[in-house]
Amino acid sequence: MNDPKQRIAIVGAGMAGVTARYRLAAAGFHVETFDKGRGPGGRTSRRRTDSGEFDHGAQYFTVRSPEFRALVERWSEEGTVARWNPRIGTLREGAWRDATGESPRYVGVPGMNQPAKNLAVLGDEAGAPPIRLGTRIVEARDERPAGAPRNLWYLRDAADALHGPYGSLILTVPPPQALDLLPGSSAAVPLLRDVKIDPCWAVMALYERPPMERWDAVFLEGGILSWAARNSSKPGRPPGEAWVLHASPRWSRENLELDPREVIRILTAELPAAVADGRSDGAGSARAGSAGARAVGARSVGGVPLATWAAAHRWRYARPRRQGESPRRHGEVARPPFWWNGEERLGLAGDWFCGGRVECAFLSGHALAGGIAAALAGPAADLNAGPAVGPVAGPSTGPATGPTP
Repeated sequence: MNDPKQRIAIVGAGMAGVTARYRLAAAGFHVETFDKGRGPGGRTSRRRTDSGEFDHGAQYFTVRSPEFRALVERWSEEGTVARWNPRIGTLREGAWRDATGESPRYVGVPGMNQPAKNLAVLGDEAGAPPIRLGTRIVEARDERPAGAPRNLWYLRDAADALHGPYGSLILTVPPPQALDLLPGSSAAVPLLRDVKIDPCWAVMALYERPPMERWDAVFLEGGILSWAARNSSKPGRPPGEAWVLHASPRWSRENLELDPREVIRILTAELPAAVADGRSDGAGSARAGSAGARAVGARSVGGVPLATWAAAHRWRYARPRRQGESPRRHGEVARPPFWWNGEERLGLAGDWFCGGRVECAFLSGHALAGGIAAALAGPAADLNAGPAVGPVAGPSTGPATGPTP
């Protein structure tokens, strides 16, 4: 396609990126998408190892908007997602509370990345070129070629290859990464600088027997761990005791550069501390940590089994902590879950616009793509002033990265 106005680049193939790609391709645009990962999905990620399978990013999602509900219902019929009905507990101030009966929870099948893979296929079928996986974009610049009526976007990747020109650019990567790509003069810079994204250390662990009998998943408040889940309790997963542990946002921030082996030691020791002591605070973790260090080769501590295998993954940008100007409200006018500048032809989308949920990422990419398609087909409009596509829920109270309800 030679008309640059119809050429759109998307950096990031997480849920927001693949949603925008599909909707824009279906509207007739030429959409080229880049992602540094090996597959689409972003933090809706699945790790397969010789030892087991793990959803080490987002743990599940919930549904609130009619747009997302219609899609999830179709996915359920196709087997792309399934309802997850775990026994979930919350440890708060030393006491356990049953959280099983809260909002319905869904997971991708056979892994959390399956919905994003499904949307990627839909984009392919709508005519979008294949997603350029394993391609890390390091610079986005807007230039006006000779004879062109306006500036166009060009992308440079880590191999120094140049891509473009594009009439519009959409960034769905985390705000700090988007900030690194853009020129300092971009109107997006003040917003991106004001967004804070917390990291999350995740540990994938195998056990010979369940580390806890009562629960399949637990929220742990006030300590090192914020979440632990039996991955094999989800539909479509292999049997066994494959568990995912997520550290709290605060602990992850304070230990961002910690050696992964030390992260494994501390987090796998913290789970027995919570189970054995009925608490997850500094005192409990210190006891379990020292006991775990002494119990090399042992199978349990205080009757709670130790992990037989473990690996760590650092999510540097996992969960929004702070946003700048609220994308959800401006006075009494509802704001859409995205940002768009018509002069630069630059758009931002992602779950950070509305609380870090999987559904937020979908709504953000869906709304931005629809707005861009309408704006480029007709008179310029202030997309940022329009209503959101469907209800946009407020921030979730779940732990960083996961569960992302």
